[in-house]
Amino acid sequence: MTDRELKKLGRAELLELLLEQSKENERLRAQVSQLEAQLADREINVEKAGSIAEASLQLNGVFQAAENACAQYIENIKRLSDRQEEVCARMERETRLRCAQMVDDAKQQSKLYWDAVSRKTQELSDSYRGLQKILEQVPEPMLQK
Repeated sequence: MTDRELKKLGRAELLELLLEQSKENERLRAQVSQLEAQLADREINVEKAGSIAEASLQLNGVFQAAENACAQYIENIKRLSDRQEEVCARMERETRLRCAQMVDDAKQQSKLYWDAVSRKTQELSDSYRGLQKILEQVPEPMLQK
């Protein structure tokens, strides 16, 4: 409406127009409130989505760190296992050498003992034969006494 048309209107018509404008104004305010609420919800959803994405990235970081720790743990266990296998192999070699040395020592001692027994047996046998020769030279009547 133009200014001229407004001036031609009467008091009742102006009040009615004012009332319509107030209702329209109230309706628009309600619509603005509703739209602001929707906008706030969308902002919250966007923030939540950002938070979810952030949380997802942080979880990925946690999972990556856990995976790295697991890989490092497995590597350490393998290294310790390899080291232990080397120690066991070295100990087995040393034990085999000591056992071989013990067998050699036992063989030497056995040979020395056998040689000593053989020598004493030979000496005893020689003494017996010598004694037998002496006894053969002794006349028999002397032996019976």
